[in-house]
Amino acid sequence: MPFPAAWFPKNEKDPIVRHAPTRKKVGIIGAVKADDGTLVAYEEDKFNAQTIEAFFSELVKHREFQNS
Repeated sequence: MPFPAAWFPKNEKDPIVRHAPTRKKVGIIGAVKADDGTLVAYEEDKFNAQTIEAFFSELVKHREFQNS
């Protein structure tokens, strides 16, 4: 699968975008069911192996609920 086009010119060094450090961090992981657009999302302050596993567990529960 080819990579999508970048927003900066080809053969140019990756740009560094400087901004004021006033933004808050947002951590969200999600999945969308292709046939009906159902969204399952999980928000955490920090992601690690345990939070990713919890997301996948919720995803499996949601899938099992949809199939019953």
